Amino acid sequence: MTVANESTVSTAATPPAHVPLTDPIELPCGQLIPNRLAKTALSECLGDPAGAPGERIVKLYEQWSHPGGCGLMITGNVMIDRRHFGEPGNIAVEDDRDIALLQRWVAAGKAGGNKLWMQLNHPGRQASTVCSCTAHTVT
Repeated sequence: MTVANESTVSTAATPPAHVPLTDPIELPCGQLIPNRLAKTALSECLGDPAGAPGERIVKLYEQWSHPGGCGLMITGNVMIDRRHFGEPGNIAVEDDRDIALLQRWVAAGKAGGNKLWMQLNHPGRQASTVCSCTAHTVT
């Protein structure tokens, strides 16, 4: 398989001996990543107090997403329950109330032609009592 820049696409299972970081890679799941650079998950803590994404997260991902940049970006912790946050500033997605902001974040994160994967999270017993709606006791 060849791509527009005439680079050979290898798979993660059978990488050639020497591959430039700028060459695309096809993962076993079928996803084609445009290059071999990735931004791993971290906790950006840029959500508002209710867990909504905002302009700061959009601007950050616009900066990170540019042609020739990371082929894969994995977001920081995105909570699935607004009652339980791992830390202040976590973003939460449990319904469609912030869909317009989420779409802007996704568009910013994919603007450079890269892949954007969201790290979904529930902190469980590690939920912070400082920023969660319900206190918990560790026994």
